[in-house]
Amino acid sequence: MFQATTAEQCKQNDGEYLDGEDGECYNCIKNCKVCVDTKTCQTCYHQLDFIDGECTLDCGIGQYYDEASYSCKGCIDHCDECESQTGCEKCESNYFFQSSECKSCSDLNVGCETCDSVNECADCQEGYYLNDLKQCIPCAGIDSKCTSCYLNQDGEATCTSCSESYFPVENQCLTCPQEQNQNQEQILTCTKCASSYFLEDEQTCSLCSEYDSNCKKCQEKYYCNLCAEGFIVDTEQDGEALCVECSQKINGCDFCAFDDGESEIYFEDGEENQVFPNVQCNQCDEEHALAGDICQTCAEFHSTQCQECDESQCLICKDNYFLNDQNLCSECSQSIPNCTTCSQDGETCNSCENGFYLEDNQCVQCLETCEICNSAQECLKCVETYFLQDGECNECSESQTGCKNCSNDQTCEICEDGFYLNDGETCTICSSIHAQCNTCEYSQTDGEICTECAEKYFVDNKSCTACSTLENCLDCQLNQQNNPVCTSCNEETYLSDGECTLCTNFDTNCQKCSDLNNCSECISNEYFLQIENEAGECVSCSQVINNCIKCEKDGEMNAICLECDTFNAVNDQKKCSTCAIVYNDEKCTECDETACQKCEIQHYLNSEKTCTKCSETISNCTDCNFQNDGEDGENSNLLCSSCADGFILKNNQCVPCSEEYDPQCVLCNENQCTVCTENTYFLADDKTCKICSEKINGCEKCTADGNTCNDCIKGNYLESNQCKTCDGENCIDCTAADVCIECSDNLVPGNGGNCYHCGDLIQNCSFCKDDQICEECIEGYYLDGEIDGEHDQQCDPCDGQNCKDCTEPNKCTVCIENYMLDSTQNCDLCENIITDCLDCQDYSTCNQCKSGYFFNSNDIKCQQCNFGENCTECNQNNCIECAQGYYLDGENQCIQCTGQNCDACTDADTCSKCSSEELIAGSNQDCKLCDDWINDCYTCTDYTTCSECAEGYYEHSNGSICNQCPGDDCLACDNAETCTECEKEGQLPGTGGNCKQCATWIPNCDLCKTYKSCETCASAHYKDGEQTCQPCQSHCKICASNQDCSETDLGYFFDLSSKTVKSCLQNCQKCSSQNSCETCAQNHFFLSSDSTCAECPLNCQTCENEKGCSLCSEGYKLSSENLDGSQTCQKEPSTTKWVISAIAVSAVVFVGAVVGAFFWMKSGSDNLSVPENKSRVDSTFLSRQNDTQGALNASNDKKKKYELELNMI
Repeated sequence: MFQATTAEQCKQNDGEYLDGEDGECYNCIKNCKVCVDTKTCQTCYHQLDFIDGECTLDCGIGQYYDEASYSCKGCIDHCDECESQTGCEKCESNYFFQSSECKSCSDLNVGCETCDSVNECADCQEGYYLNDLKQCIPCAGIDSKCTSCYLNQDGEATCTSCSESYFPVENQCLTCPQEQNQNQEQILTCTKCASSYFLEDEQTCSLCSEYDSNCKKCQEKYYCNLCAEGFIVDTEQDGEALCVECSQKINGCDFCAFDDGESEIYFEDGEENQVFPNVQCNQCDEEHALAGDICQTCAEFHSTQCQECDESQCLICKDNYFLNDQNLCSECSQSIPNCTTCSQDGETCNSCENGFYLEDNQCVQCLETCEICNSAQECLKCVETYFLQDGECNECSESQTGCKNCSNDQTCEICEDGFYLNDGETCTICSSIHAQCNTCEYSQTDGEICTECAEKYFVDNKSCTACSTLENCLDCQLNQQNNPVCTSCNEETYLSDGECTLCTNFDTNCQKCSDLNNCSECISNEYFLQIENEAGECVSCSQVINNCIKCEKDGEMNAICLECDTFNAVNDQKKCSTCAIVYNDEKCTECDETACQKCEIQHYLNSEKTCTKCSETISNCTDCNFQNDGEDGENSNLLCSSCADGFILKNNQCVPCSEEYDPQCVLCNENQCTVCTENTYFLADDKTCKICSEKINGCEKCTADGNTCNDCIKGNYLESNQCKTCDGENCIDCTAADVCIECSDNLVPGNGGNCYHCGDLIQNCSFCKDDQICEECIEGYYLDGEIDGEHDQQCDPCDGQNCKDCTEPNKCTVCIENYMLDSTQNCDLCENIITDCLDCQDYSTCNQCKSGYFFNSNDIKCQQCNFGENCTECNQNNCIECAQGYYLDGENQCIQCTGQNCDACTDADTCSKCSSEELIAGSNQDCKLCDDWINDCYTCTDYTTCSECAEGYYEHSNGSICNQCPGDDCLACDNAETCTECEKEGQLPGTGGNCKQCATWIPNCDLCKTYKSCETCASAHYKDGEQTCQPCQSHCKICASNQDCSETDLGYFFDLSSKTVKSCLQNCQKCSSQNSCETCAQNHFFLSSDSTCAECPLNCQTCENEKGCSLCSEGYKLSSENLDGSQTCQKEPSTTKWVISAIAVSAVVFVGAVVGAFFWMKSGSDNLSVPENKSRVDSTFLSRQNDTQGALNASNDKKKKYELELNMI
């Protein structure tokens, strides 16, 4: 240091700086080149860095700064922090410094994995266990075969696994018995473990305590059966059963068991709801006593001051108490006044209260000025303002203001609060330092120091400074950084990190709080202060009282509701109940604390504030309200605002949709029908409901727009939005082409969607459930219901001769016709029992004699009728029934029926049965076809009324006449002007009853079912979204849109990339691109070398290359005479052409002869021409004509002519 007059005299850029106060030059810190004082270096020498007040280097982990070389050098191996190469301040994890090197845990302690110090290991390696001295001991010390182990809670080393082929058994590694240790793979596996072990992975034994340290015996991992003393199996754990302390199940319990007296429990395999016994305590700890099954504290069981006890009495009392004669704990002072501690019997006092001393087992009071004494003559401590001198208390001088304790009358030792000892003798008031200083002190170095300031002030530089800089702060102090921090806040804030934070920061609804998450008052009665775990929280009223929006506390601090939400009201219990309950109106949905304010839908609030159903006033009205015409609320009108589904509001009434729009309409709005019945759809064009089958043939149920069929009419199945007929023979209903679900005529579904007789599926079965189970057999067979794997529900034959039905092979129940069941369940022929008897009941009763006989019960025989040979049934006095073709007259005689084709008649004028079902009886017993009675009639109810006319005809004059339908090609019609069905596919009825092609209404449409919706478009056209036909691209034959083509004309292909139809190579008929050809034109072949279709050799029709012809043109034949083996075409000899010509001429002559003969026959018989009105008689009508030809021999000339015409057809 030297005196400098100018700054230049200091080496300010070379390790010195100029002190501005004294003008002296001072050295910078070591290795500092440029500095401003001794604390701050701006530039260091040797490219060092200024770090933590010195010039050095930050070398990082494993290196240290070497001052000699001004560089970083490496520490010894495994050292993280060092100061030189010979020492280490901190080794790597699990390494410790010893003998000038960092040694690993395993080097310091064999088998140690991780350690806490040189001599203490934390975790051992596999094959070692950690003992109480924190040392790793090898498991082999337990057993040479032991590979893993641990130290149990009793301090015993326990083996948990052994080397291969050995298993831990009672802390030994043993092999399993010979008969238990071999499995199918000859690998050593254990099948049964010793006690305290369980079988794991079906082959090894694991110690129960390895998974549960207190388990002595277990069934499997985490399922303990028996615990150590003081523990019990907890059966209430989810998915496991581990040992817990008895005190965890029963507070204060030392030893426990299950209430069945056992400590061991067993778990049933597969039992999910196993019932376990309850736990009961056997012995409580010393601070509890057993009361039934639980442990009560000694204070609960005996008296509040009892510390240790048993079930019979208190044994030891708490400090300051003794056990009295009633075995209760009493204060020592009750036995010996002013005694604080005493013997357990209360007879001997051990110590007295302050101000008393023990003498002759009594507590005697010290002198008034003495606070603690040994006797009346020896005081140990004086009261305030007195000082102790020679065992006596003398008063401090009155001149010593503020003195609390003094050593003599002139010297004060301790001042009263608010004073400090300034010179070691007298007390000075703290306010002399600062008006707000409450407590203070004095030191020789710092002088007067204020240590505590008044509220809203803090100690600052030995004095007091106001806390006003901290918002909401009541009291504050300085922290370690000498910054003022708040220590007490106002009631609307709480203290957090030295600052006052608003209560609303942690609870937006809190008005006042004491600390974080502890509210003391909420912002309004919309919130309730809920105290849980001595902490207050503002919760909405609805959280403590359902549906409450305003609440408060009653006198017992319970929540009561002041106001409920709009859907509830306050009930008598000051809780919230629904409006319906409070106002006894189940339809009331909203209310206040006075009355119902709103009703549920379909109801309105009347003038009496009760709910009335809208539909009671306006039928089918679902929502309504009042409209007040006057200010006083009178003359109010009830207006309906909405109707029930299926109704529409009109003139304040609910009108059915079916009346307003269409009879099939089920839902509608104010403009139109929106939903039709499920078997119809809504047609927007005329706003009507149309039957689904009109749009999709055979569809029974469809979507609202009719575009998608949901279900088909019975007998059809749905496929690709089309209803297709069940193809299976006799199939009534199906779900797919090959899946029949219902058959006709007692048939059952089988493979392929067909229906089968039960007998075809199950031999001799007449009625079956499916193709596996028969429910009824044919006659002569019985149902074998025994389950023997072969005849289950099959039909086996009845063994009895002439047996019709049986229940077992030899138990006949019904005989065949003409046989009777006798007492031995055998069948006897009735005619052998009663002559001429066909059906007999027993040996003396015939139920039916043969034709022409009756049963004479007196003679027990069948006797011949005596009423002529045509009487087939009679009794003793009368003929009852005549033979077919005869009727019984009034004179008991059988008279022959005379009507044409009549098989049976009731009298001379009435035929009761015609010879064919196709014939209808008319007058005079005659039977004729409907068409004979009424021209062009297909079916008729009688000979004067037609119920169905032939195709192309309609009923007229109540069915007495069939008139021809109008127009051309009309198959069915309602009258002479309206055709309903056309004969040809692709036609629809038009004006005047004429049938016209679909293209008439929808251009380019081949097939349609409605006038605006095409089913199938013409070739080269596609159906668009509006069901009309649009043209495909040029040269496209089949497409789904104008951007698609699935089939093109020959010589063209569809290009997917450009979505256009393009031409193939020249002479190419079929291709997939312009650079390839799949099929060339006739007389051409594909030449792959230049991707073209080249011409075949001369006169060759089909070839594979330019040399190989496979088919020649007409008049040429293949020849193999070429040297290269190829085939060419050579002209055929001329004779071949003449032969072919001759054959062709012969064929023409033959055909001409046949045609000529046909027209000769045609011209020779004019009466064979078929009338135009008969050309559409359907095949069924024709078939019926043919079936009844034999019965119509007597038909008139017109009938014969008609049949001849039909045969010609």
